[in-house]
Parts: sequence; structure tokens; C-alpha cells
Amino acid sequence: MRLAVTCAGLLRDEARRQVEEIEVKSEPA
Repeated sequence: MRLAVTCAGLLRDEARRQVEEIEVKSEPA
């Protein structure tokens, strides 16, 4: 159970990181 929660948390953090990178790339430098 705890491992499942940890995996879900890691996936969520990774997804957020990817979204932030996409937002940064889409913004004019």
C-alpha cells in the first residue's frame, strides 16, 4: 500500500515537472 502511494507521488511529481518544462519552453525567453 505504501509503495503504491509512493509510486503515485513520484509519478505526480514527474508529471508536474514535465508540465513546468513545457510551460517554460512555451514562454518567450
